[in-house]
Amino acid sequence: MKILFLIRDLNIGGAQRQLTYLAQYLHQKGHEVHVAAFYAHGPFYEVLETAGVRVHSLNKRHRWDVVGFWSSFQKVLQKVNPDILHGYMPESNLIVAMTKLFGPKRVKRVFGVRASSLDHSKPDWLEKLVIWIEGKMAGFADLIIANSKAGAGHSLDKGFPKDRLKVVQNGTDIATYLPNPKRGASLKKTWGGGNQAKLIGMVARIDHFKGHTIFLRSAAHLLKSNKNLRFIIVGDGKSDLLQHLKQEAKTLGIQDYVVWAGRQSDTAAVYNALDVVCLPSLSTEGVPNVLIEALAVGVPVVASDVGDIKDIVKNYGWIVPPGNVEAFSLGILEALKSPLSSERRHLYIKRSYSIEQLGQKTERLLEALCAA
Repeated sequence: MKILFLIRDLNIGGAQRQLTYLAQYLHQKGHEVHVAAFYAHGPFYEVLETAGVRVHSLNKRHRWDVVGFWSSFQKVLQKVNPDILHGYMPESNLIVAMTKLFGPKRVKRVFGVRASSLDHSKPDWLEKLVIWIEGKMAGFADLIIANSKAGAGHSLDKGFPKDRLKVVQNGTDIATYLPNPKRGASLKKTWGGGNQAKLIGMVARIDHFKGHTIFLRSAAHLLKSNKNLRFIIVGDGKSDLLQHLKQEAKTLGIQDYVVWAGRQSDTAAVYNALDVVCLPSLSTEGVPNVLIEALAVGVPVVASDVGDIKDIVKNYGWIVPPGNVEAFSLGILEALKSPLSSERRHLYIKRSYSIEQLGQKTERLLEALCAA
């Protein structure tokens, strides 16, 4: 097959990482894979090029650069002449749908649904409009692939055709995310202040719906009885929210026990440094990469019962009601005492959430679409 993926950018992000995994897998299987990004460059741009995947920048200058962007896209579309045009997320899906009216007739069009709900992200009026139009034009898609059951349900609520909607959950790089204490030793020493403190981590972008406030309040609750804990916040995002969270830590009197680690490039080292990984999301999640990666490294997780999280964690971590500080604190305590081995968690992820299962399931759907 000749496949052209379309995505907004190739910066660090869950959707970008999953697209990179999938494109590399399909390329290795002998398919001709192209990736077109609205905006130039980004870390995954180089990763894809190094792997041999052909990458095209559409050189979009800003959100209102419509004419130049559309012209660049049409040139790439004509040059590649794909069997399949596969969008990732609403903006890309909308462009894919528009080719039904202004593009080649033979190409098969695929929507990629990467979020379970956008209510939590407070989109502006243009993003809301794009999402609304995406729902109205979903009938132009020959196939719709959601990465979660929650995302599929949300798509049905928007009016997506049920008969064309399939679920293929995320995969992770099992060869990278391995239990390896040595890989995290340096970070563990730095974050723990050189002592034997237990490190409780949250790896997520700074966003309201991720529940950082719940994490900090759980930290304050636990530190009342155990000062041998450190709480590590990995990730960046909204600067005003970050300042608010730092002030919250001061108000709670726990600023000396919280490490603001920012973005970390070696996430496998991060997970190997942590004793527990937390995701106290307040709103719907799809299939969070952080939980899959942490479990692959063998770290116990504590997460809110939203979206598909319960299906991912199963008996390999702790699920608590969203927004419940006491329950989250108790989950962390239970996770610290977990008797389950890292190898058991790693093998579970290897069986259920590998890049191979992501690639094989998607490949079968795309081949069936081409055959039809």
